[in-house]
Amino acid sequence: MIKDPQIFIVYEPGMIGTFFCNLLLFQETLIDNHSQNLKWTGDEHSEYNTHGTLYKDTLKNFHTSTDFKKIKYKELTSFFAPLENKGISIHRLASWEFLRLDYPRYFSNYVIGLITPSKDNCSAWADRSLRATSRQTTHTESWYKNVRDITKIPKEFIDGMRMKERKKYLQSRYEIIENTKMPDRTVHFDLDCIEIESIQEFCDQCCKALGIKCFDLPHRLVSQFLEKNKIFFDKLPK
Repeated sequence: MIKDPQIFIVYEPGMIGTFFCNLLLFQETLIDNHSQNLKWTGDEHSEYNTHGTLYKDTLKNFHTSTDFKKIKYKELTSFFAPLENKGISIHRLASWEFLRLDYPRYFSNYVIGLITPSKDNCSAWADRSLRATSRQTTHTESWYKNVRDITKIPKEFIDGMRMKERKKYLQSRYEIIENTKMPDRTVHFDLDCIEIESIQEFCDQCCKALGIKCFDLPHRLVSQFLEKNKIFFDKLPK
């Protein structure tokens, strides 16, 4: 049983999970010169995500839906052993499937930070989910199996098919939430309302659940991120 505090940020791709992982590095136990000088940086796929910023995954192979499928039926004591006596650890889990892990079996002090939009607003997140993540998954999408030569297909058609499929995918993921008993110590962030105040409250709730000191958000940095992603957030139904 691992006693060190663990923060599990659970979300779907495009739903700003890495952003929250970076913000939590400002907790006084974790903050250092690197976090104080943090700059939002994307990756080779998108300028809108924060994948190139400071946060790095704490454990290997503990991030994607594919990772979950590989471990979901396994006994995970040895898998989680590197977390012991390491202090606070933050994990970004980019699939709601991670809600199904038996956290109390392995951890005595943890919090699940669940990030979701309402089901009615889920489709509005499909655009960011596509534009903030890799395009390399195109060949795995169902419509692609009927394509003979993608170089002859207009970009507008491809984008439209990808958007349609991503909306369908995100809507289907709600079945996980509806049919999974929420782990104890779950804190929810509602993506229908993205404001500095609600982000601060979410971080405070995560810290209180772990019994660690709350921290003030770096307002300037949060505002920069919100402004950078304004093209997506302004489309959300009010």
